[in-house]
Amino acid sequence: MKAMTVRGLNDSLAEKLKQTAKQEGKSVNQLVIETLKKKFN
Repeated sequence: MKAMTVRGLNDSLAEKLKQTAKQEGKSVNQLVIETLKKKFN
């Protein structure tokens, strides 16, 4: 599997990702992967 770094996230977006992941019982990484799969698969 590949690893990626996302640069340039503002604090607001980073916090939204963290909050959403926590609410869904997931890691931020899991949330991002699932979101990307929904968009691009």
